[in-house]
Amino acid sequence: GYKMARDKRIAIAVMGDGGAYAIGLQSLIYAAFRNNPITAIVINNTEYSMTGGQMAPTTLPKEITTSSPAGKDEKLFGGAFHGPELLRQVARSDAYIARASVSNPTMLERILSRAIKSQVEKNNFSFIEILSICPTNWKTNARESFEFLAKMEKIYPIGEMTKSSRAKSRDLWEQKK
Repeated sequence: GYKMARDKRIAIAVMGDGGAYAIGLQSLIYAAFRNNPITAIVINNTEYSMTGGQMAPTTLPKEITTSSPAGKDEKLFGGAFHGPELLRQVARSDAYIARASVSNPTMLERILSRAIKSQVEKNNFSFIEILSICPTNWKTNARESFEFLAKMEKIYPIGEMTKSSRAKSRDLWEQKK
């Protein structure tokens, strides 16, 4: 609504993975589908962190959370949810969609800049998922947190999604470092 009322302004929505991919998924899908000229940023730390570390759609198989103390059962709950890949299926081909990680600040800065530029110059929807750490709820120290982040980066490809392909595969990703 903000961007519709103030179309010359830059609109950035920042949300967690639990809120974006569970509670807010319908709104996120339709913002992409309508090509709303906003930049949506999802911070993915694989859990609902603000409410105590419960399992989220992005929780990795076997990952322990407060609501999955024996680890996420993939047979019951499926694998880890891939938000950018889903949005690529519904967004216009020229929408900017990418995934970055806090482990690579230079790449993260470049992707953020490109997403906002896409909103401003092309009047397009842009989306970034940022892989991040949560030592409090993961109950990890700094080294362990970044080791888990490296595991996340193997499951969630880092880079910009190609604009032409809409197939679900790792080929959607351009590794631009």
